[in-house]
Amino acid sequence: MAAIEIALRSVLVNDADVTALVGSRIYPEHRQQGNSFPAITYQLLGTQPQNSATGHTNITRASISFESIDTSYGAAKTLAEKVRQALMDYSGTSEGVVVKSCHHDGDNVLIEDSQVAEDRGVSRIISDYIIWYES
Repeated sequence: MAAIEIALRSVLVNDADVTALVGSRIYPEHRQQGNSFPAITYQLLGTQPQNSATGHTNITRASISFESIDTSYGAAKTLAEKVRQALMDYSGTSEGVVVKSCHHDGDNVLIEDSQVAEDRGVSRIISDYIIWYES
C-alpha cells in the first residue's frame, strides 16, 4: 500500500482541472529551483493511529499540507481552489489506500518578494487537510 500523501497526489494528478494548470508539477516537500510555475508541493505533517478500548483500529488520521504556488496571488488562489475541489470530501481508493474522508482545514497565504531569480514575486497558498484512511 502506498503512503497517504502519494495516494492524494494521485487524486490530484488524475483531476483534469488541476492538471490543466500544473500538468505533473506536483512535488513532495518543495519545488526544485528552475521548475516551472504553477506548481503544487505537499507535505505529510503527521499521523495519529486511532485506538479503541480493545486496541488499535485500522483507521488513521493524517494532516497534510498542499502548497499552491504561482507568480501572482490570483493565480495561486485559483490553483488552491482547484486543489480544494479535487480533495474536499474525497473518499475512495487511490494507490491502494482506502480514504474514508478528506476535509479542508484552512488556508494561509505567503507572498514572497525574493531576489532569487526564478522565485521573485511568488505567491503561495498553503492549504491544510485532515484525512481519515484505513491503515
